Amino acid sequence: MGLTWTMINTLAGFSGTFLSTKVPYFCGLVARRKWAELDRAVIKGGLRAMALAVCGGAAIVAALLLLPKISQAMAVRFLDPVTTSYFLFGTVFLNASAAQSSYLRAFKREPFVWVSLGFAVLTLLTTWYFSVNHNVRAIGISYLAIMALFVIPVGTAILVHCRRLWVSSFNRGLMLSGEIKFKEI
Repeated sequence: MGLTWTMINTLAGFSGTFLSTKVPYFCGLVARRKWAELDRAVIKGGLRAMALAVCGGAAIVAALLLLPKISQAMAVRFLDPVTTSYFLFGTVFLNASAAQSSYLRAFKREPFVWVSLGFAVLTLLTTWYFSVNHNVRAIGISYLAIMALFVIPVGTAILVHCRRLWVSSFNRGLMLSGEIKFKEI
């Protein structure tokens, strides 16, 4: 599992650069109150990161399918392509979540800390449970399920709520000397 997870984390880090390098630009758009441009830039960066994760994931699955034909000894050191796919689809959702959090961080706030904490606790509990009672594929399915059924819906609700609150507060002049003056989530 270690080699497979290393490939997946490398893909997540690489695809995430499409967003992380744009965060200062996002902050500048917030400072200039360019909401429509901010929306477009975050969506564009998020879609690029997700597309790279999908393409990279497809390449990883293709490599895992070909590897047994090249070296059976090396192939057994990786998870099978189906199990790996669950983790890879989770990585695509991870990039969507990163786009949401990057958007909100442009306002110099961090409401996603609770999503991250919930994700960590759920992942810990399901990994422990499925590793004791089932197999690695069940862990992959649970990882994907947590991303799709918890992280994305909760993150989207937080994004929509905060954007509505923060943009309207910003537009009403409640932004003073770098501080947004309103109650956080």
